[in-house]
Amino acid sequence: KIFTDKGVPSSGEAALAELDGHPIVELLTGYRSTQKMLSTYIEGWKEYMVGPYLFLSTKIHGTVTGRFSSRLHQVPRDGTIRNLIEAPEGWTFVQADLSQAELRIAGIVSRDPELIRCYAKGIDVHWRTLQVLRMGGSSHDLQMAYRTVQVYQDRKSEDTPQIMSEVLDILEAMGPDEAIKINEAWKEKRKQSKGINFGYIYGMGAKKFVEYAKLKYQWEVELSKSEDIREGFFHLYSALPSWHDRQRQLVKIDGEVRNLAGRRRRLPGIWSPDRAVSSECERQAINAPVQGFIGDFKAMGMLSLHDHIPQNLLQIKAEVHDSVLMWIRSDRLDDILPRVKFHMENPDLIKELGIELSIPLVVDIEVGTWGAGTTWKGN
Repeated sequence: KIFTDKGVPSSGEAALAELDGHPIVELLTGYRSTQKMLSTYIEGWKEYMVGPYLFLSTKIHGTVTGRFSSRLHQVPRDGTIRNLIEAPEGWTFVQADLSQAELRIAGIVSRDPELIRCYAKGIDVHWRTLQVLRMGGSSHDLQMAYRTVQVYQDRKSEDTPQIMSEVLDILEAMGPDEAIKINEAWKEKRKQSKGINFGYIYGMGAKKFVEYAKLKYQWEVELSKSEDIREGFFHLYSALPSWHDRQRQLVKIDGEVRNLAGRRRRLPGIWSPDRAVSSECERQAINAPVQGFIGDFKAMGMLSLHDHIPQNLLQIKAEVHDSVLMWIRSDRLDDILPRVKFHMENPDLIKELGIELSIPLVVDIEVGTWGAGTTWKGN
């Protein structure tokens, strides 16, 4: 048995790991999760509430990269708590989210031709990344690709090619929606592809990716496969490694890096004799300009909403990660939503600062209760 500091039996992760396979593990895990939600968000928020309204502060300089920070950022994405938050009568809750902002900005600053091509032609980048199957795919992955294409070609009365490169070309052209209709397993594959993108976009090593994939995506990847995937990823997005090297050299020279808006991230630790410290500064030199510009672009969008749309029609309530949360008058949604999208995608300060974006930053809008609304398709 494992005990807590107070001498009582522990139900922590280490203790539950020793009970692997016992039915009580799932029950205890569920109980711990529910208890944390209750204590942190339901009971924990009471002191910040006035009637049905929750008041949480936001620090506009709360992180070193330039992103805002707030207790609201801690709310899990699964909807358990988010779905409790909505707008008052006469208003509608709206979330405006910068879609794939990290990948888009990484494509802009790296000038990667494949990322630029994908976003210019509306190609799903997560689906495109599945092309690393050409170098790192298992026999099971390739067989699934062949069977999926075979079904797809049969429906079109066309022969299935026998050369695997042609099979993968057809699979890519099909897109995720068609592939998932044929085999639901492609949904999980696309999720894994997101893990590849967000893992390797900043230059993560193959060994670190094995841990990252397991922790973030519950995906068991062998080191040899991780190495193959990494090689395939940087073969596909060939300008990323030179961007990584460029950022490392810049920070070694200047002790700082800047994002597209000119925000500085000072990293004097790059000159430290401690290799662990200098290595972390190298990682931040790559990561910070992307993360910082997401925060700056989102802030620019919020300013444009404030300047162009009256508060009796739209009220900005919070921001969370890549999203802006707001209330919009229910009887004016059809009029206001297109304006929200336009001003968040084309904030005034972008033009004033002379920032040119080779890849457009796109906003997706969800209308209704936070995390449980419907996607707005536009007019």
